[in-house]
Amino acid sequence: MAPEMSSVAAAPSADPMTWKPDEMAAGTLKFDPAAVEKLYGVLDRHVGELRELQERVQQLGRIKGLESLQSSKALQDKFNAKATGDTYYSAQRMLHDRIEIVTKMRDTIKETALKFHQSDQANADQLAKFFGGKE
Repeated sequence: MAPEMSSVAAAPSADPMTWKPDEMAAGTLKFDPAAVEKLYGVLDRHVGELRELQERVQQLGRIKGLESLQSSKALQDKFNAKATGDTYYSAQRMLHDRIEIVTKMRDTIKETALKFHQSDQANADQLAKFFGGKE
């Protein structure tokens, strides 16, 4: 069972990877580039692991040797379809969908970090011009 948002928000934590909606709402959420890099690495590795599983599932879709009986042939066909079939619930389809989701998460994290860095740099440049007297 998922925890309620209020219990997550109220729980103090020193972990920089912990979700902190109260800090976001107050505009005080801190950006930790090291944590972002770590998260990107975790997501990137997860995509790789999912792709490896997807390759292994392809092999499951090639089960042979059960053709001797009509019932065993039907079982072989169902097992093959469950692994690599065109249905929404095939293992191949589920892995494809998860790879797509994790890839989008990974790419969003990287793009967000880049935009945050660019915005932070632009603000620093503006402050340097203002306080440094440069034009």
